[in-house]
Amino acid sequence: AAALRMERRAGLRHVRGGVAMLAWADVFVFAAALAVITVGMRGVRLAEPGYVVYDEVHAISFASRLKLRSFEFDVHPPLPRLVYGALPLGSPPSEPGAPPLEGSASVYVPSKVGEYPPEWFSLLALRSVNLAAGAASVALSYLIARLLGISRVSSVLAAACLLLDPMHAILSRLALPDIFALVFLQLAYLAVLAMCRVVERSKGSRLPAKSGATKTRGAAPRYEANADVAASSDTISVSRLQSLRTGVLVLSCIALAAVFSGLALATRWAAYSGALMLLVALSFGIWPLLSRPMRLFDIVFALAIITATYSAVFVTYLALSDRSGSGNAFVSQRFKDGLLDELGGFQNSTASEKVPQEVCTIDTADRSKLECNSAALAALPRNVRDFHWFFDAVAEYNQLIIRYAQEQERGTQFWDSTWYQWIVDWRGVLMAREENNPPPGRGAATQTILYAILNPVMIALVIFFGLVFAAVVCILLRYRSSLHPAVLQSVQPRVAVGIFVASGFWATLLPTLVLYKAGPLTQYVPALFFAQLLFALVIDLLPARSRDVACVLSIVAMAAAYAFLAPWVYYTPLTAAEHQLRRILPKW
Repeated sequence: AAALRMERRAGLRHVRGGVAMLAWADVFVFAAALAVITVGMRGVRLAEPGYVVYDEVHAISFASRLKLRSFEFDVHPPLPRLVYGALPLGSPPSEPGAPPLEGSASVYVPSKVGEYPPEWFSLLALRSVNLAAGAASVALSYLIARLLGISRVSSVLAAACLLLDPMHAILSRLALPDIFALVFLQLAYLAVLAMCRVVERSKGSRLPAKSGATKTRGAAPRYEANADVAASSDTISVSRLQSLRTGVLVLSCIALAAVFSGLALATRWAAYSGALMLLVALSFGIWPLLSRPMRLFDIVFALAIITATYSAVFVTYLALSDRSGSGNAFVSQRFKDGLLDELGGFQNSTASEKVPQEVCTIDTADRSKLECNSAALAALPRNVRDFHWFFDAVAEYNQLIIRYAQEQERGTQFWDSTWYQWIVDWRGVLMAREENNPPPGRGAATQTILYAILNPVMIALVIFFGLVFAAVVCILLRYRSSLHPAVLQSVQPRVAVGIFVASGFWATLLPTLVLYKAGPLTQYVPALFFAQLLFALVIDLLPARSRDVACVLSIVAMAAAYAFLAPWVYYTPLTAAEHQLRRILPKW
């Protein structure tokens, strides 16, 4: 009953005997419009800066080396490398009549930040993937808010928190993998909420429908009995078919949520909260969204798919990077045995033999250029890279990530800030900066700055309404026996959903709280998404007219702040005084 009241207040579409899901207008009008608006806003000056910015140097290097099948160790899981490596980044032109360039001459590997790529290299292709991911994340924010039972206007507010955030805009405009973690986390969250809807709405459909047969005067009793038996048989058949459809829908939602949770985990470990949220929902339920726990089979099924998806990403990367690279120094001899080294090839751990030189040769002038005869290489025994090697390699790779996370000294980089500084938007990340000094008499000197910072108005609203929600929870706990039952009945479901959303925020932030302590502000975006949902949920508790006014005023204020900080997003030149005017906080 509580879930039905939330659905009616939010205006969700009801399907008799089925699932209360999203209306077509939510998906094809509002969500689609938000995605189009995001592409239009983020696509302006997408090619600026025209050089390699911040961590783009790593994204480009990993993508290019993957095209050479070169193994490279990184402290993060390899899914972004597979995404960027699959893109057509261009190839250098060759002399007329000459064969295409191969080896290291066929790819671009930047040597430092600020380097301009060659003309044939498509930096725009890399950034376009982030642009699409950013547009999807804004639309997904709206859809998730709707499935949480939030009204349409407040759901638009939740999406506007991402749309009008300078940090989200920069992550959508540069080849930075943090946006992928957010999108996969949102997809997992959406699939979990869809599963909750299917399960809850199927309860009513399991009740047998009343027979349509009525007793008619003058009819023989045997005909009435035959009609009742036929109606009962039809009812049982329909009920079984509906139960089967519901079971398939539930398993499909669980499978999708598990796959997206595994992909989020294979992008950034901080996005583990998607898997945690799914397993908690299946194990204990989430009242009022899911009033009862699911079967043990569903829990094992989800856990198996999460593990399989996460492992498949590593296996795919290792299968595509079978040549030795800079990550060789970190791995064991067992791991190295499965890599084709620069001196001749696979080194068998049992026979300690090299692949013959007539199969693979190396250019002495360019030792990164390795030429192999594919047919001869395929004929060699590959007993090293078998199932056991892949199993050991995936386990060792994850152990290396854990060891690096434990040993790395955090907070030493100039862009690092502590987790509590993230929450209050204390400082951002300076990603690019250029000085423009014209000759005397030709105008004032200007600076072009790319500075990733959160929308200060959005952060202030999120913090304020987060504190309001905490106060409401405390009041309900302390004075629950004194409040009118009608008040408790109307507020408790929303508060329970808010607690679930708030737990997603703290769960996503937990790795930084416990393990990392500090890092760049870009890592805060996935956790901030849950805080934005909570902000929209609290606004939605207001009366309808007050809620609409509050949403409009909040969006207008965030839009004004975004426009004010837009030169730092779109890399447009300003004078030093104009930049100084935008330094709202002293550490910006």
